[in-house]
Amino acid sequence: IVVKTGYYPETITLKSGVKIFGEGYETTWLNGGNSGTVVTATNVTNAQIDGLAIYGAPNDYGINIDGGSLIVSNCWVIGNEDGILIWDNSSATIRNNLIESNGDSENGHVDYGIVCLHSTPLITNNLIRTNEVGIYMAWPDSAGAKIINNTIVSNDLEGIWCYQEAHAIIKNNIIAYNGLGITAIYNAVPIISYNDVWDNAWGNYESQTGGVAAPGPGDISEDPQFVDLSRYYLDGDVPSPCIDAGDPYYLYDDVDGSRNDMGWTGGPGCNTGPIYNSLMSGFI
Repeated sequence: IVVKTGYYPETITLKSGVKIFGEGYETTWLNGGNSGTVVTATNVTNAQIDGLAIYGAPNDYGINIDGGSLIVSNCWVIGNEDGILIWDNSSATIRNNLIESNGDSENGHVDYGIVCLHSTPLITNNLIRTNEVGIYMAWPDSAGAKIINNTIVSNDLEGIWCYQEAHAIIKNNIIAYNGLGITAIYNAVPIISYNDVWDNAWGNYESQTGGVAAPGPGDISEDPQFVDLSRYYLDGDVPSPCIDAGDPYYLYDDVDGSRNDMGWTGGPGCNTGPIYNSLMSGFI
């Protein structure tokens, strides 16, 4: 289903075997109108939502993924109580999205850009910024969830928060300017490598109550030298310690075949640019 440029005041429920492609999140707007979750996907497989702005759930979720394996790509998820909820043994793929300004610091509880419960999604090539918490992972059956090649910046509290044995794989990310960089609590021991964790206000790594968050192989803590603070790009013409600094294994190489660049513009799944082409999603 191709959704033409326009403003759509509605909530939708996805179904298996259906792929929805908007004409780009800058021009194709899906507004939940404060009527609950904007996009709901329950045990949905072989399905995708791509190229839309998803907003208008200040007291609910932008996208609620209950089980299944939905692909969310090239979307702008903004201004909801929580951006994306992934739960109930989902293996969703969240890639090439802008997940921004979700949460309300005045509502008395913590809100999230992405919250993952009992699930093992792939979260890759997203810009996750100005939420209360960037990504929250919880419970033992979230062990093995992959957080790879994202840029996670300027979130009020944690960039990534792992709770209760949620041993997530955290690799090739730039995590900067958050309240805390990576927090692990209650026996969570995330597998951390090849990230730039830098200039987080209260610390880059925080370990609590048996959790362990610490620099891993290839981790650095240096100014990433972003060239565009509206999209947090790296540029080969501006020296950055994050260029060619991700995991050197060839499966993580950039689309041009060079070694992985840390952050959301690196790796084989990158599909970023001033305007997304929503019909050319990357993969990893």
